Amino acid sequence: MQYTFHPIESQIINLLFFPQCVEFSKHEAECAKLGECNEFSSESLTEEFKRIEATLKPFEKRIQRFYYDTYSIPRLLLKNYSPFGHSSVESYLEHLENEAEQNLLTCIVTKLYLDIREESSVCDEVIQQISQDIHAQMNVLDSLETTPDEKWKLANLLRNPKVLITEWLALLHELLPIFAVYYDSKKEQVEQLGLRLIQQLNETDGNALVGLSNGMINKSLVPSGRILVSCIEPVSIQIYYTPKTPFVLWGLEMESFIKYLQITREIYLRERVNLFKILGDKTRYEVVCMIAHGVDSAKTIATTLGVSQPTISYHINNLVTSKIVFLERVNQKYIHKVNFEMLEKTYQAMLHDFGKS
Repeated sequence: MQYTFHPIESQIINLLFFPQCVEFSKHEAECAKLGECNEFSSESLTEEFKRIEATLKPFEKRIQRFYYDTYSIPRLLLKNYSPFGHSSVESYLEHLENEAEQNLLTCIVTKLYLDIREESSVCDEVIQQISQDIHAQMNVLDSLETTPDEKWKLANLLRNPKVLITEWLALLHELLPIFAVYYDSKKEQVEQLGLRLIQQLNETDGNALVGLSNGMINKSLVPSGRILVSCIEPVSIQIYYTPKTPFVLWGLEMESFIKYLQITREIYLRERVNLFKILGDKTRYEVVCMIAHGVDSAKTIATTLGVSQPTISYHINNLVTSKIVFLERVNQKYIHKVNFEMLEKTYQAMLHDFGKS
């Protein structure tokens, strides 16, 4: 199989999801609340998206009509309306503008139905029946795992697909000049990454995909070999299973992010191995046990264990360096305490390494 990079289709996809950048700060706040802050994100990348967000603010209310928490119009349409085969962004938008309402409705119903069934295909007869039955459509919406507000927006979209999609396309036309300025600054990077990826993949018959994606995907998941690059969702790898032209959407910053993950994992792995190595010494293990039970005097520990005080001080210093023990000030006095939180995290990480979730 030959892997191919598609620059025009990449541009189309980036435009379709460009408006959702207006929610960047909200998304960051939600991640922080869940404890999922991305330490990888550079200050320059964050500032870049904040500038886009500020530029899109005047359009925020209009954007929110078409981009929801879980779904968005482009995610609903890409199932049937792939970006392939178009010579430009304008060509793709024109194609959607000329599409019949029934076809748009069928596409949306198909995507929603497949999501609740967790399947990749469905017979046309079933979709036709749902498309013609408002009660069946409401049953599909009721089965979705999303908010009542989003279900209401989706219900409105099912009632008026042509009207709302036409309004969405009008919004994209308005945003096109803003998007063009941004994309021009990223276009060269997008194309360089795309060409570099397919060169590496074609040289290895796709076997490099596992390493390039840090094990996230393999070549069996990309039967078409089509690669697109996203600068709007720069830290992600997504697979779009469209009926005729499945493709991979590769984030522009994924190379750097995967290197960061690998370095971070190696650091944490070394810390875990070092911890077990330190606790593997009988005397140090006994020192930790005594500190855990409130004994903090090196002299007392040395007497109890029958070793010299300098030896105990040496062991305690190693324990502090490895973060197993830490110093805390209590009533004008510094005492040693066992870092139970770190030990618990290390234990859980070890279980994860061994395949136990």
